[in-house]
Amino acid sequence: MKKYLIVPICLLLASMALNSQNPQLYVLSVGVENYRLEKLNLQFCAEDAREVAAAFGNQTDLYEVTEVVVLTDQQATRNGIREQLDHFAKRVTDNDMFVFFFSGHGEENALLPYDYDEKDVYGSTLRSDELSEKLKLLGCNYLVLLDACHSASFTKGAKGTNMAKTDKARLAVEAAANRLLEELSSTDKICLTICSSGTDQKSFECEECGHGYFSQAVLDCLSGKKLTDPWNKKAIFPDINKDGFTSIQEFDAYVKRWVTLRSANPYPQKAISIVRSGEDIHILTPKSGVGPSLIDQENNPETDGQQTVDGHSDGKGKGVEDA
Repeated sequence: MKKYLIVPICLLLASMALNSQNPQLYVLSVGVENYRLEKLNLQFCAEDAREVAAAFGNQTDLYEVTEVVVLTDQQATRNGIREQLDHFAKRVTDNDMFVFFFSGHGEENALLPYDYDEKDVYGSTLRSDELSEKLKLLGCNYLVLLDACHSASFTKGAKGTNMAKTDKARLAVEAAANRLLEELSSTDKICLTICSSGTDQKSFECEECGHGYFSQAVLDCLSGKKLTDPWNKKAIFPDINKDGFTSIQEFDAYVKRWVTLRSANPYPQKAISIVRSGEDIHILTPKSGVGPSLIDQENNPETDGQQTVDGHSDGKGKGVEDA
């Protein structure tokens, strides 16, 4: 009789082991500061992408960090980004978490990759409807973090110039970003989409930080840094209820508040977001320390700027060990 119980018990134990595993974390982090069209060049975007990727790669308490891919400059072409999204769609499962980070220029309802062409805007941008469809194909929970409103913003005709800080311009930026958010958040999975929003290039780049304001806010949230409100002197933490985790709502609130407070000189940048979540789930553990060390492969002809952090190679970039 006992031998007939062995198989059901083994199956039960295997099922329990699978269910107890942390979800896998996949990250695609993109930064374009040196565009093929040189007049669009920015600062800090490549470093934004590298450091955000490393910080998420350090999130080993809640996740099994499976694959982190970084695309910078020449590697971050329209096709290069699309191919990586398709690659992840073949790997993730419905219980996993996917993070898409982009630092670079934004046009109305689109992101500008390295090979953006002013004469073929439709065919050379990563449009919100296309990105939305690729995110849906993943079939998993996801975060979309877009630091994509430098000098180009999300309004037409703003490419390569500093847009005047008028009420009309700010409203146009906010309306366009809201449309983008709605498009990227049309899913039945748990997701958080945050888009940086502003009126000119200067408001997005923090010289003292060496990052965009939005990117630095994300990094500080991941590292658990305290933010002090200069008006009421109150301290703001990524872990508001001090349970050791940052929830989807806490992440959203901290990043948006950080951007507003730190960029308020004299016009504050306003990050806007959409949350799709049935409950306020934990999405990260705020921690200090350094994430995975990224090998500088920008001069490696085999990878040409692409980096992966997953402890193995996926055939398109060389993996490095987690920290």
